[in-house]
Order: sequence, then structure tokens, then C-alpha cells
Amino acid sequence: MTIQELQNLTGVVVPDSDITRIKAVIRRSETKLESLLGYSLTRQNKWTELGKVRASGSTPFPSLPVSDEVLSSLKDPDEETGSYQLFNFDELNTHIRINPAREVYRAKIVLPVNRNEFITIVDLQNGTPYLNAAGLVVAISRYANWYTSPWYSGLSRFHKANLMLAVDADYVNVCDANRYPDLAYLLADMVTYYGDANYSVMGVIRSESIDSHSYSRASTGKTADEAAPEGQSTAKLTIAKYAGPGAFRNLVK
Repeated sequence: MTIQELQNLTGVVVPDSDITRIKAVIRRSETKLESLLGYSLTRQNKWTELGKVRASGSTPFPSLPVSDEVLSSLKDPDEETGSYQLFNFDELNTHIRINPAREVYRAKIVLPVNRNEFITIVDLQNGTPYLNAAGLVVAISRYANWYTSPWYSGLSRFHKANLMLAVDADYVNVCDANRYPDLAYLLADMVTYYGDANYSVMGVIRSESIDSHSYSRASTGKTADEAAPEGQSTAKLTIAKYAGPGAFRNLVK
């Protein structure tokens, strides 16, 4: 969130003398919200499919680091429709959580070969998108024959431990305040809250005098963090709507 975006959402102009402090508060609030969502608001890694392993009974599983011989023999990659993100998965899960998306185009079991490239081990067919109450895809429902190919079934537990789920999808840009205002307003409320000079005692102040003016606040009986915007019931529903698998929430069983 920028200073201008904050001003647009709150209608409060940040004076030039306070810009440095408010920028720091924005970073702090974004970090807190990212922790709750389970992914970065602005820095999603860009993944590229190098190609597909020619899976056959005589083809050994490509170990890390992947050899030039394996890389040179890959089948062509699929044309990317949206963008790829990679996720941990357990083949026993009925639903595999992903970051929220508007549409999913394809899913595959892959082996990352470096920090932004992967090779495909198995293309997954007939994966059914699992939608939340907001109509966003938050998981892919497992199809019965996903893991039944002899080549995949023959992989050892050690080899499978390095595999991940790659999903080509139209992922939600949660920073788009026009499309997702509820999350933007929550972040603005957090910035306003944590930017208050009385943050460290918010929620427990009963009365205090400032420059001959008295100001009172009923005690909530909670700590400042517990009284924060993201701790309220409506905010928790908003966070649950956009949460990714990194949030460790049991939203999809």
C-alpha cells in the first residue's frame, strides 16, 4: 500500500513530516497481514515450466541437481495461460489448497530445479476447482486416477518428497482495492490503528489528559494486539476469504 492509496481509502491526508513514519507503519501492517494470509501481498515468485519428463519404465527419476541430459530430453512445456505458482501437497488430501484464484487452467506434479523453474513429472487431468463462499478458487479437488500411473506409483517416498504441485491460474491480486475493497480497507484500518501514538496501550485506556483535554476509552479487557482490526470477527472472515495454504488454516478438509 502506498501513501496515496492510504489517503484515498481513509480520506485522511498524511502530512509530509509524517510520511517516513507512516511508510514504516504500512510495512509493519502488511507484514502482519501477509502472515495471516500465508503469502506475500506483492512479491509472488514467477515460475517457468522448462518441459516435461519423458516418463517411461526405463527413464530414471531426475535427481537433484537435474542433469543436462535430462533437461535436453524434456518434452515441450505447455503454453502458459495465467501464471504458475507452486504449492506443497499430500497425495492423500482430498482437496489441495492453493492461493485464491479466479480461474484454474491446469495443474501438474513438478520438480523444482531452481528458485524459479520446474520440470513436469505428471500432468493432472480433471482437477475440479473448489470454490469458497466468495466464489474464489481456494483448492483443487483430487481426481480418483491422479496417482495411478505405474511410473508415478513406482517412485520412492524419497523422490516424492521433492515434488510440488504447480498450478497455472488467474490468481487474485488482493492489492487491487477496486476489485477487493474489503481487504484493502482492513489493511487501511490496520495502518491507522498501528500508526496511533497510543497503540501500545490501546484497548485498556480509561482516561488520560492531553494538553488540558481529557479523553476516555472504555477498557476492552484485551491487549493492544487482541483489540487490533485484524482480530475482529468480521476481519477474520475477510482474511479467511483470501487465505492461502501458507496460513495453516483448516478451511478446506
